[in-house]
Amino acid sequence: MAWRGRVARDGKTQIPDRVTFPLFFNDTLPVSFMKSMLIIDRSEIITTVFSELFERPGWNVDVCSDRQCALERLTGDWPYDAIIAGQLRETSEVELVGMIRGFDHRRTAAVVVVLERAATGNELLSTGADEVLFKPVNPRLLMWAVDRHVNR
Repeated sequence: MAWRGRVARDGKTQIPDRVTFPLFFNDTLPVSFMKSMLIIDRSEIITTVFSELFERPGWNVDVCSDRQCALERLTGDWPYDAIIAGQLRETSEVELVGMIRGFDHRRTAAVVVVLERAATGNELLSTGADEVLFKPVNPRLLMWAVDRHVNR
């Protein structure tokens, strides 16, 4: 693994041609220390943007675009720290949050719902959502909302 970086010597910045790290060096965090997230939304654009947004700072992200995939991920054993729920064709947002909170091992995960309309916001909060955001959502606001509920 080669790396180009700056090395300061005697007040001068130099760029070495190659720096070789030992084979056991890994530039990412071990999986056990990474935060994990599930993004559920029918829009491929939304899931791509959100997953890229959270993968950069080191999240492990899984994506589902339909009810069957969401059920498989939610019933599985992978421990998600956060779940971003959007719209599915077969399920309303309220049903989706109720489904997430229905699994005992998903009750500790932070659930952030991203909606297009404000009509069901209060109902989602009473169903078990930790945060409800409305489209178009600011990426910094989304990251702040997730971080606030994961790190409480």
